[in-house]
Amino acid sequence: MIVYKYGGTALLDEEELVKTVLEGLSEHQKIILIVSAIGRYPAPYSTDALFKMCDCITTKETARVVACGEIISSVRVSNILNKNYINAFSVSIYDINLVYDGLFTVNDKINEYIKKYDVVIVPGFIGLKDNEPVLLPRGGSNITASFFAYYFKCDLVIFTDVDGLYHEDPKLNNKVERIPILSYETLKDITKYNPSLFPYLGIKYLEMGNVNVKIRNTHSKLGTMIRKM
Repeated sequence: MIVYKYGGTALLDEEELVKTVLEGLSEHQKIILIVSAIGRYPAPYSTDALFKMCDCITTKETARVVACGEIISSVRVSNILNKNYINAFSVSIYDINLVYDGLFTVNDKINEYIKKYDVVIVPGFIGLKDNEPVLLPRGGSNITASFFAYYFKCDLVIFTDVDGLYHEDPKLNNKVERIPILSYETLKDITKYNPSLFPYLGIKYLEMGNVNVKIRNTHSKLGTMIRKM
């Protein structure tokens, strides 16, 4: 088994998504696929676009609206994969009781879906508390992905729109070099002033499970490897 996490912009290329999942299934029997909301603002179901609808309502109402981004994304990805004859299913956070109260818990029903489907898709960034949706910190889909990699004791691949991690934004400085490999401690240092890049709780799950992580572009296998060193 392996856990894949797809960021919002990485989900825009449907053809590449299908290709990558098929490649993954040629190497692994099962994939847990964590998805963010699709695209970035002003895409209608992006996280920021949904947040902009919620400037005069309560936190609980906001969570219900913003959670729709990841839920729509998970169902849409399931539809794309099934159209391409991949045995996939998008689970409901209610069905697997994905509770988030500072930490994640999940019930055993997730294992039933893994037995039945080759790809099980889980919405990132959201969980349940008191049977209501709650939002994780920004970058929370990485927390969801790290939790499931820890839970199933397997590797994690994070697909994004850059070739890995850099000390600077490669879109602003095209001469900055990609970091090929780093430790959990170095990841903490890099994200200290930008926690949404990889929130601390996500790194905690990586450490607890000794999870190997690859952060890479959907079009390149280079990326950055993160592991215990």
